[in-house]
Amino acid sequence: MAASLITYTDKEQGKVSTSPIEKKYTFENANEVKDVVNNHASEIDTNAVDIAANGTGLSTAEADIATNTADIATNTADIATNVSAISNNTTNISANDADIIIIQGDVSTNAADIVTNTNDIATSTSGIATNLSNISTNTTDISTNVTAISNRIEKNIGATYITNALTTVTQAEYDALTPSATTVYFIV
Repeated sequence: MAASLITYTDKEQGKVSTSPIEKKYTFENANEVKDVVNNHASEIDTNAVDIAANGTGLSTAEADIATNTADIATNTADIATNVSAISNNTTNISANDADIIIIQGDVSTNAADIVTNTNDIATSTSGIATNLSNISTNTTDISTNVTAISNRIEKNIGATYITNALTTVTQAEYDALTPSATTVYFIV
């Protein structure tokens, strides 16, 4: 609502003070007062618009303050949760540090075991080489034995014996030459 402006006419401003103590109020002074009051009326109108805008801004600010208050409460709860989580993490980090020390000891032990295993593998490799050599020797010996077995004097239950280039005899001749079953005689 706009403020009413004050207007003066020269007829309405005709009273003059007769008192010598009082300062005389002239028509010119009245016009100056009118100008000041009219300027203030315009400023009041502007201020009224600003106050209305500020009222809307205050409502928005109040809503924002309420939202911020709720956010602060949420943040306070979150901070408390985070403090608890930080405490748990600190405990877990301490436990992990202890586990890391144990693992480092295990790694050191494993390194020593690896060295031992490497030495054992080297020894085993040497043993394998020896075994391969022995197998080769045994293979040769087996071949020799097979040959010796092939060249043995075979006993046949029949009329004659195979004697591998020895003179053979009949069963009757053998029986005549070998009176004991545990003694075998050969004719050369």
